[in-house]
Amino acid sequence: GFPLLGWHHLDDATAANREALWNQARRHLHPFPFPFLGLLAERVKHLPAWIFHGGKDTVVPPENSEKIHAALKKAGSQAKMTIYPEAGHDSWTAAYDDPELWDWLMKQRRAVD
Repeated sequence: GFPLLGWHHLDDATAANREALWNQARRHLHPFPFPFLGLLAERVKHLPAWIFHGGKDTVVPPENSEKIHAALKKAGSQAKMTIYPEAGHDSWTAAYDDPELWDWLMKQRRAVD
């Protein structure tokens, strides 16, 4: 899967949409998808993000999330990342079972414009 910041919400139903968006961007920007990623990271760096990925994911390589995390950090984000070494594509089960996720989630507040 992809990260929390709008990609890896706690909404599993949108996983296919996130993957489709990423694939569309990659197709149209190939061979230069990572400058696009940097621009996107710059625009969302202020949003709370916690990226979860299964280390044994064969559907979406963990490297995709690692690249996203690196771009967010480079942009100045406080994004967190957890790779569950034994999880496959189903990283959300381990994430949902982690009480730290729920504590972190309840601490997030939207800034007032």
